[in-house]
Amino acid sequence: MGKEKPPSNKKEGLSEKGLRFYRNINILGAVALGGVAVLAPPLIAVPAAALAGIDVLQAGGSELALRTVKKRKAKKKPKQ
Repeated sequence: MGKEKPPSNKKEGLSEKGLRFYRNINILGAVALGGVAVLAPPLIAVPAAALAGIDVLQAGGSELALRTVKKRKAKKKPKQ
């Protein structure tokens, strides 16, 4: 997952920026909660691991939505 830059001839829309931001925040949350789950006592580790899993699923969902938005944008490209 390197730096993702849109092609220079296309502008990135607000929906793409929002989905990318949402995905990145969920990934950061999953990593943070995973670290807590590793270091915390079992009473805290189990819910933290579950929340990390939820964050991973949300990040995956936002990635799928981002790809869908990009595909729809490519299809709506006007003919010149």
